[in-house]
Amino acid sequence: MSQTYKYKVVLNATPLVMGGSLQACVAFIREALAADDGIDWWFLVSAEVDRELRRFAINISPLQGHVFSTSPARSKPARKKLLAEVESLNADAAFTFFGPAYVDFPVPHLMGVANGWITHSSRIALGTRGGIVDLVKFAMSFMYKRYWYRRADRWVVEASCARDGMVKRFFVESDSISIVSNSCADSYRANRELTRSIAEPIRLLTLSAYYKHKNLEIIPSVALELKKLLPNKKFEFRVTLEKGGQGEKKLFSLSEQLGVAEHVINIGPVPLTDGPALYAETDITFMPSILETFSAVYPEAMMSGCPIVTTDLNFAKDICGDAASYYSPLDAKAAAKAIASLVNDSGAFNALVDKGRKRVAEFPSQAAKYSAYVDAIKVMLTDGDGSK
Repeated sequence: MSQTYKYKVVLNATPLVMGGSLQACVAFIREALAADDGIDWWFLVSAEVDRELRRFAINISPLQGHVFSTSPARSKPARKKLLAEVESLNADAAFTFFGPAYVDFPVPHLMGVANGWITHSSRIALGTRGGIVDLVKFAMSFMYKRYWYRRADRWVVEASCARDGMVKRFFVESDSISIVSNSCADSYRANRELTRSIAEPIRLLTLSAYYKHKNLEIIPSVALELKKLLPNKKFEFRVTLEKGGQGEKKLFSLSEQLGVAEHVINIGPVPLTDGPALYAETDITFMPSILETFSAVYPEAMMSGCPIVTTDLNFAKDICGDAASYYSPLDAKAAAKAIASLVNDSGAFNALVDKGRKRVAEFPSQAAKYSAYVDAIKVMLTDGDGSK
């Protein structure tokens, strides 16, 4: 594509407040600041994105953008401010990294969609939401968010399962949806040189904020079953939940009820800059999630040489292929058996390490991801050949 025309594009990252979306957005902004590709960026970010950027010594305000203290998802004044910002900039386009944006922009709008509940939630996932009241609330939320997702002109997702779900549930054309595969931050590449061996205490990492679809409540039950399978070994499940938050309280309550409190450790939220070091001291990555689009945890673990134990669901198998050990969703005994097999069999352990590092080499670099997003913006603005 020609890069002779300089587009002014607003990156809208105001809806992002937690989870892997922060990491993906920060990596994108770092690439955008370094790129020379005909895009003049203006960054509108949440306080949480700003906090993570500052860990990389990046301060986007006030010369390159603004920081929003409140998400547009929860504030009408924030929506008005967001709309006014875009209107005043005379931009060519807006790119909401992950939506909804909750705003009708007056310029062509590319929106990232990474909400698996909206695009491709399964019966297994929906079955964890509780009773009829919760399901009704979910249905109302689905309709509301779908309305706002559909206000964009074009969309970008991280996996084919999300695109296929959008076509069915959003009633949009497949060719209006780009796929830009996720990957891990370039800082994880140093972990490729790590050598692995199991030592006690065996450290199992579940790197996640507290979401329903992460199914973190299964961890105490898995710990109980693992005690039976590995009675003479010390191990700990390490989670990264907000200290004193609802997720920590629920998980610790379940752990105490089952008598495994000493095996479940909350190390608290981990800054993006500390991620590689955390994986370096991890033996096995445990991903009990029952709904994902493309979690960065998978490539992070593969790059770091951490074998993955995860659910036997299509989203996980599409990403990991033969580079993970799978178990039936919601089956704590099967999960514990998969973990114990890796602990007891160094050959199987090392084989997954090797397969993971081969698999992660197939994922795009951060620079390639950035270029793919830019291509999607230019396709939206042009007839596809790069000329305005």
